[in-house]
Amino acid sequence: MVIAIDGPAGVGKSTIARYIAQQGNFPYLNTGRYYRAVAYGAIEQGLLSETTQLTVELRDRLSAMVRLVPWQFHEEGVPWHGRLLTTELHTPVVDQWAAKVSEIPTIRQVLNEQFRLWTKNLSFVAEGRDMTSVVFPEAEVRIFLDASPKVRADRRWKEQPQQDWQTVYDDIMKRDHIDRTKEWGALKLTPGCILIDTSDLTIPQVCEKVNEILRQSFTSARSGSTIMAETDNNQTVLQEEYLKNLEALQEGSLVEGTVISVSADSVSVGIGYKSDGILPLSEFATPPKPGEVIRVMLVRKESKNGGIEISKEKADGLVFKEDLKTAFAEKKPLKGKFTKVVKGGYEVDLGFGYTGFVPQSKADSGKVEEPESLLGVQGTFLVEKLVWEKKANIVLNRRDLLLKEIEEKREKFFSDRKEGDVVEGEVKSFTSFGAFVDLGGFDGLLHVNDMSWGHVSRPKDFVDKGDKVSLKIIKLDREAKKINLSLKHMAENPWTVFEKKFSVGDVVQGKVTKLADFGAFVEIFDGIEGLIHISEMSWVKRISHPKELLKPGDMVETKILAYDLENLRVSLGLKQVSKNPWDDVEEKYPVGKVLSLTVKKVTPAGAFLTLEEGVDGFLHVDDLSWTKKIRNATSGLKDGQAVDVKVLEIDVNARRIRLGLKQVQEDPWLSLARSYPKGTVIQAEVVSKTDFGVFLRVPGGIDGLVSKSNLCDPRDQDPEEFMKALEVGKKVKAVVSDVNVEKQRLSLSLRDYEKQQQKEEISKYMQDDDRHDSFRLGDMLKK
Repeated sequence: MVIAIDGPAGVGKSTIARYIAQQGNFPYLNTGRYYRAVAYGAIEQGLLSETTQLTVELRDRLSAMVRLVPWQFHEEGVPWHGRLLTTELHTPVVDQWAAKVSEIPTIRQVLNEQFRLWTKNLSFVAEGRDMTSVVFPEAEVRIFLDASPKVRADRRWKEQPQQDWQTVYDDIMKRDHIDRTKEWGALKLTPGCILIDTSDLTIPQVCEKVNEILRQSFTSARSGSTIMAETDNNQTVLQEEYLKNLEALQEGSLVEGTVISVSADSVSVGIGYKSDGILPLSEFATPPKPGEVIRVMLVRKESKNGGIEISKEKADGLVFKEDLKTAFAEKKPLKGKFTKVVKGGYEVDLGFGYTGFVPQSKADSGKVEEPESLLGVQGTFLVEKLVWEKKANIVLNRRDLLLKEIEEKREKFFSDRKEGDVVEGEVKSFTSFGAFVDLGGFDGLLHVNDMSWGHVSRPKDFVDKGDKVSLKIIKLDREAKKINLSLKHMAENPWTVFEKKFSVGDVVQGKVTKLADFGAFVEIFDGIEGLIHISEMSWVKRISHPKELLKPGDMVETKILAYDLENLRVSLGLKQVSKNPWDDVEEKYPVGKVLSLTVKKVTPAGAFLTLEEGVDGFLHVDDLSWTKKIRNATSGLKDGQAVDVKVLEIDVNARRIRLGLKQVQEDPWLSLARSYPKGTVIQAEVVSKTDFGVFLRVPGGIDGLVSKSNLCDPRDQDPEEFMKALEVGKKVKAVVSDVNVEKQRLSLSLRDYEKQQQKEEISKYMQDDDRHDSFRLGDMLKK
């Protein structure tokens, strides 16, 4: 069994559906969650954002995504690829996209098929727009909840008091329009669907009504009958029958009488009875003339004094009562006057002792800004509701008559007017894109772009609310009934004389009128504005926003770079009126020149140094030292530090200058290679020991490696023991094994130095032996 609950936004569908589901122990299916889940998934995958445009290609991608989702039912949220989405479905971005996603027919088809699939084996309480008309048109119980937009706005506003009530109301109206005009799955009340107006009901009262419907449904199902929705027609018929019975009575009925005589304060009327009736003259708007036939009510056939009692006032009331019934049945207008502001609308005096109520939303053709402004206004009204209780309960509608009148005026306007005609109107209201002008009950649009040939920052600088203005019709859309008006076309187009006054390359003065993220608009002539693009503002500075240089109202000197009369555009340049410092950089700072500069900013990769305003050079971390392996420039430099650097490279087109710190001094590796070629002995100091050898620092601050194999002769001493004996800071001599200037690698050997020393001692010994050859072993033995 499926209990389908439908209705517009803010009517309480979710609350009622959840309550009924809990009471009947039914699973609760909130279909709206699944469209929110689609929006959430698309946002998570990067398909949607706050600024995304919903193209045809994007609709296809979203539809394909929905088909791949393994949809599952869960009462508390939406299962989504192993997660249960709950609060994630109610973010501002999801709110923005949920309704738009639900409008895509292919997505609705996929989800509707899934909803129907779930209800094949389970009973559900399902709620959502188009539940009763599209998703479950054959549901056992179909209920359509409704309420007036004002009531629904009140409910939403109480839930979200931080929002402005009018904004909530406007959102409700906008959502209603979208839902009722959707191409696929539009919100509507279908035959057989039970309508419940919740405007004057509390949640428990609505639930009780739904419970009663369900009880009737179960009873009818058992007896084989069907549920019939109650209508107001039965009550109206009974009321009219009741009125006819009352009118059939003799006393109280209308009769025609003839004015016999008129005195200063009374009127004698003969109605064909044995005596005449007397009426107060005050019951007549103007004194009648003898012989005039009038209608009166026979109040009593015999009064206390024996005569008859008649009343013109009551007769008029009874006649008006008939007129009232006719007006209600035949949709004929009645005259009335606004007399009082009451809750939700106005009290209207219809005359003859009758008053009616007109809701505020139906009191005028548009929204009433100041309710008291209608008091005392006379107009015509339609009778929307007429119920006879102790007194007549009359609900009126003035709006439909006004709209009909306006439509007739609009049709005449479109038939009589043409594009190019000048019309008179009154500025009615403003929007973000212009102003609406009242042309006699219907509006024309004065777009902000049609207020002036130049840029318009504030529409109120040109027109104000209530202004009487003359405007030219520039477009009539007879199908859409839209009228586009122009104020700027009432004056000559300044662009027609542009080429007489200006040419490319001219330097002109103008006033900054508006700043945008991409540039600044400057008025260079009355009605002519040009754009200074952000890229044309400075030769040297990286401008993130025009406000860094300009502000509205500034007078600036610019150069005309280009113009397009067809599209009414002028390109201006601000930087072109000043010298480009990069033009002579190569002359002022030739490659190889040493400069004394100050560090502007240090980063791990290097440092920026300012050569002059707008011209910076970059000192890379690799160009800091010949000998030290510096991985982070912040360890060797700081902001504001003065240094001497050499210009290594200049790229004017890319606006890059490469600087070097180490290049100011000669490369110590070249000096080392010249002074200590391979095989020479060099003085060194032990600086560190590692598992693979010992590092020695030689003159010039260069570190060289003595590998384990080059520490000592393993036949004489264990290398490990030898290395332990070497203390950091100890002065030693070593032989240069290799100097690789390109790779900045120095290899040393203590073992070769020891061998060299041994050779020298043997050589010295041999030389000494040659000089003292008389000294023999025998001499030694003798000693």
